[in-house]
Amino acid sequence: MIRRISIVCLIFGISFPLLAQTPENEPLTLDQCISIAIEQNPLVLSSQQQYNAALARVNQAKALPQPSLDYDSDLQPNFFNFKDSGETYFGVSQSIEFPGKRHLRGKIASKEADEFLQEIELLKLDIVFQVKQAFFGLLLSQEKLNYAQQNLELAQDFLRKAELKFDAGDVAKVEVLRASVEASKAANEVRSASTEVRLSKAMLNYLLARKKYSPLEI
Repeated sequence: MIRRISIVCLIFGISFPLLAQTPENEPLTLDQCISIAIEQNPLVLSSQQQYNAALARVNQAKALPQPSLDYDSDLQPNFFNFKDSGETYFGVSQSIEFPGKRHLRGKIASKEADEFLQEIELLKLDIVFQVKQAFFGLLLSQEKLNYAQQNLELAQDFLRKAELKFDAGDVAKVEVLRASVEASKAANEVRSASTEVRLSKAMLNYLLARKKYSPLEI
């Protein structure tokens, strides 16, 4: 019973390595994002299966033709009366191909497998480029949001001071209006930057084969 439980735990550990290594609440590095995207991308998985099938066809192309068993029964007195037939032949035959044909057929199959491998490498390079673009785009949008929040805090602080000075009679009402407009602009910039962060996270989640609104920290 203990051995069976150990085997089940081992299977689950092998089947879900990413789940154990990169939980959703743990920040991801660029290398982790690239690794997850390549391992989870459906196009890469499909191309890898096609490459494995092409490798199997290489061995099949290099294989010798299968021998054949021949049996012949002539001069039967009755239909399907093999026992009383006048002549019976039994033999084994092996086809021999023209020299070099089998080697050439295997070479062609190997070239086809190499083409699938090159397509996989090109696909991986494209995925790496997209992940890097989304990763650094998210970093940039987060920095924009950080500066927008700081600007909003300064604008709100300036507005509070302008209102205090207006109440004290030190400044005119127009100064309060200007400060209020600047605070409104800063708040709009924060909302815009927050939207950009959400879109950047959704794009990176998409490349990682995750739900677009899944928690993501980098």
